[in-house]
Amino acid sequence: MPDSTPYPEFCPNPRCSYYNRAAAQAAGMWYKPHGRFYTRSRGWIPRFRCRACGKTCSTQTFSLHYWTHRTVDFVYLQQALGSGSGLRSIGRYWRSSYRVVQNRVRRLARNSLTLLEVALEEAQVAEDLVLDGFESYVRGQDFPADFNLLGGAKSQFVYGVSYSALRRRGRMSAEQKHRQKLLSFYWHPPKNSVGSAVRLLLQDSVPLFQRYASIRPLRLYTDLHPAYPPALRSIPALQLLRHRRRLEHHAYSSHLPRTRSNPLFTANYFDRQIRTTMADHGRETVQQAREVNCAMERMVIFVATHNFFTPHRVSDHADPRHDPTHAQVAGLQDQHQLRWVLSRFHTHRHLWGHLKQPKEWMRLIWQHGYENPPAFGKDLRPSPCVMALPPGPLCGHLSA
Repeated sequence: MPDSTPYPEFCPNPRCSYYNRAAAQAAGMWYKPHGRFYTRSRGWIPRFRCRACGKTCSTQTFSLHYWTHRTVDFVYLQQALGSGSGLRSIGRYWRSSYRVVQNRVRRLARNSLTLLEVALEEAQVAEDLVLDGFESYVRGQDFPADFNLLGGAKSQFVYGVSYSALRRRGRMSAEQKHRQKLLSFYWHPPKNSVGSAVRLLLQDSVPLFQRYASIRPLRLYTDLHPAYPPALRSIPALQLLRHRRRLEHHAYSSHLPRTRSNPLFTANYFDRQIRTTMADHGRETVQQAREVNCAMERMVIFVATHNFFTPHRVSDHADPRHDPTHAQVAGLQDQHQLRWVLSRFHTHRHLWGHLKQPKEWMRLIWQHGYENPPAFGKDLRPSPCVMALPPGPLCGHLSA
């Protein structure tokens, strides 16, 4: 499929009436030709002007390669991220800088969020759910992190993901204890960060719980983490479902054998897949994540790849394209709108203003809403050095 359409799909001005894609398509010729310009990377590009507000755009405005000087293969990028390749190794393959790769990862992450939002918009969940945290670290082992994932007990479809910073615990040497004490003088994770992240994920998933509970009681499986029961009690809608016996919370030990009969099999499955496929979460990795928001972008790309592009179970077929994916097993890949977004996943860009029912956990990833722990120098004092791309102000063409 081409990377851009031969005509503008909508007006890129958010304040214009033709910013709405359906309104622009219904109006027909809401634009008029406005010349063209030449680029060394893509040749002549036609331009257009909106008849309503006068905003100009080009065919590249709607391409995933918008505002770039070279065309890269997003299919390869998705496959490389899902096979344990680091950003610098991808850059060496492309003969590009680290910042170019990170920019393309950000674009692919936003398409992944769009894909998940469309799938969850009217999703009819037909399975019990599993909630658990995947423990890793960002920047170094002094800054543990918990990636909370909500998945289907049958399909292993990921319905949401959130992030929480942790305090380092476990066995430490005397030197490590001294270092941790000095670091905690300058920074420490927010209090009850796991409970807040889990509450955010559950609050965004209330419509899923309600749609399923209207058919039969829903079971939510978790481990024995003490943050889960208070998070459930803090959400009135879920408390009402529990009072009506339409929602059951079952907690199990995370030390049970990791077999298919384990109710927490889905969480253990996520743990294995993330460790296997993501470079920044492998055991004893040298490619650890250095920035929280960038780590969450790569995590949401993993979620989209896992849900919509990975077979539910490995088979002996030479061509796995006909094997059912996790989304198909969950019954979420038959929507016309979802198939349309999937067909444009590697070619066209999507805007935040076009999402109909975005979740709060999606907004935090899209708009880089997570706070980073400070970078420390060799003297264990906060350092002004930048460990990754700045998470604050984004380029205008990526903040829409």
